[in-house]
Amino acid sequence: MPSVASNLSAMERLVLFLVLLFLQSVLGHPQERQMFYRKTTTQDPVSAFFSSCDLRTAHCVRSEDCRNGNILNEGRCSVIGHVCCKKENTAVVFPDHTSARPVITTTKTATSSTTTTPRTRTTTTKPKTKKPTRTTTTTTTEEPITGWLHADCGVRQSSTSHEIDMRDSERGEFPWNVEIFSKFENDFGFQQNVFHCGGTLIDDFVVVTSANCENLRSSTELFISAGVWNLNDLEDNRQIRKVAKIIKHPRFEQGSRIASIALLILDDQVDFSQRVNRICIPEVDTDFSTSMCFVTGWGGTPNSNQTIRPYMKVVEMQLLEHSMCTKDMRRTLPKYELHESFQCANEESANHLCPFDVGSPLFCTIPGRQQQFYQVGIFVWNQFVHRNMACRDGYGVVNLFVKMQQFRHWIDKELEKLGRNRNIYIPQPEDDDEDQPEL
Repeated sequence: MPSVASNLSAMERLVLFLVLLFLQSVLGHPQERQMFYRKTTTQDPVSAFFSSCDLRTAHCVRSEDCRNGNILNEGRCSVIGHVCCKKENTAVVFPDHTSARPVITTTKTATSSTTTTPRTRTTTTKPKTKKPTRTTTTTTTEEPITGWLHADCGVRQSSTSHEIDMRDSERGEFPWNVEIFSKFENDFGFQQNVFHCGGTLIDDFVVVTSANCENLRSSTELFISAGVWNLNDLEDNRQIRKVAKIIKHPRFEQGSRIASIALLILDDQVDFSQRVNRICIPEVDTDFSTSMCFVTGWGGTPNSNQTIRPYMKVVEMQLLEHSMCTKDMRRTLPKYELHESFQCANEESANHLCPFDVGSPLFCTIPGRQQQFYQVGIFVWNQFVHRNMACRDGYGVVNLFVKMQQFRHWIDKELEKLGRNRNIYIPQPEDDDEDQPEL
């Protein structure tokens, strides 16, 4: 009896071969499949079809479970009978921004572009220490910002108040966060982005991140994406730059994560705008005892298979004293001695930091300024990173950060070698009379 394959035409056999090849590549070894999908941020076409139900503000539920008037879209949920239902407000409490500081003049041209030119100024941050005059001119096609502008570092681009300790951030809310990724071509010839870790802009040419960031090697061609909010949205007005050089701290230890800090030097500068800006870096003696602190990043969702989340999250954190951190660390690592270059922080009753949050910034409000931030730390470790395991929610998780204040002088020296001006990550003084709006 002739086989089924022998009765097929040449074209049918070719189609069958391609189908089998596709199934083998998709349904191959489970471990390889997990490694592929856990790091790829390019959105699947089927998922893209259903993505109009914006999961930041809504979720797919049965129609009878959605309150009247809250159905946003009935045709974009993958489960039959489910509708796109508006969520209740879920976010972090930020203090209201009560004192706008216009520091530049803004004019619109006939082509609808916006030109912003900060005034030239001479400022002083400490007695007997005078900053050199710095003039910055920026041209952007984005909408002008009201209140504090990107002429200063570390300014949060929102004044919305919220209600809980973890949420998806708003678009452009924290303009210093960057995605660090590489590119690869899959078996079907499509190029995909592979997410490695988060980082922070401290200069228009420099990103700071953890030296433990995966694939932070000279043999890997790395890129950063600034202005990104949704990793799956490749049309998100992002600025992509290639990493030209990696500078790791000379005392960096891979295993202990001591001095796990690295500077990524870009091949071209990013353009500061409403969605792209640098963060401020604190002086060694800055006190954060009264500051509100947060972490932002794309690490996955606890208690799920989601190792990378599409939208940037923001998590409220509490700084821990050195002695308390040592005590908490010894619950996981007995006899552990906490190095002075580390800072610990945790959430009050949960955990939302996962392995792919490594490199993300811990930042706190500048004393006396409710909407402007210093980067206090770089996330490098917790129990889930240590065990290379899936992230889960739970009380008692210790999050370890590289303490930025310990490395401020090293950063200053490295940027000086590059011919960069450290004033770019020093906040402008509030009592500058020239910043007052013209009458």
